[in-house]
Amino acid sequence: NKLNQKIKKFFLILSNFLNKNILMTKEEGEKIIIFIYLSKNSKIEVDTWELIAYFLENSDTYSVYVPKLMHNGMIPVKYQNVFTKNKYGSLECVNTNKNNETQDIIIPDIVITPLFTFNIDGNFIGYGGGYYDKYFNELESIKRIMCLNNNKTYKVGLSFGNHTQDVWKVENHDVKMDYVVTSTKIYEF
Repeated sequence: NKLNQKIKKFFLILSNFLNKNILMTKEEGEKIIIFIYLSKNSKIEVDTWELIAYFLENSDTYSVYVPKLMHNGMIPVKYQNVFTKNKYGSLECVNTNKNNETQDIIIPDIVITPLFTFNIDGNFIGYGGGYYDKYFNELESIKRIMCLNNNKTYKVGLSFGNHTQDVWKVENHDVKMDYVVTSTKIYEF
């Protein structure tokens, strides 16, 4: 199956990236915190389920978080195999925080986001809502407040290679990707 071959290429490229750029910076025993979307339609967005399975199988190296929509934004919640659908029909992990206590602040090492398209400057169009732009801006504010400016969070988009040479008009809240991974290469911005 051609689609499965593409997904395996994504997996290999992304695994090499993680080992080369992030794992080397961690202290022994310190985990890489992955914030990754739960794909819902592999015909339009890159399927992430095999990547998630790999990260979970290697839980001594990775902690896996996924998006949960809350109050017109999103937060990372610990991955678990119990799901519900949000208002857009996308899967989310069920929040086990029964007492409605505040969530721990999670500072991911890498955020993996779906991209519909991207341009030569690293700007991207996702699948609507602006949730990732908002999240990335909020994350940078939290890191400043917590004096964690030296903690790099890599913004990595997954795309089937839908890129354009066009330069887009961007707004102040728009956030660029650091990398975009396709089935044939990694774009660095």
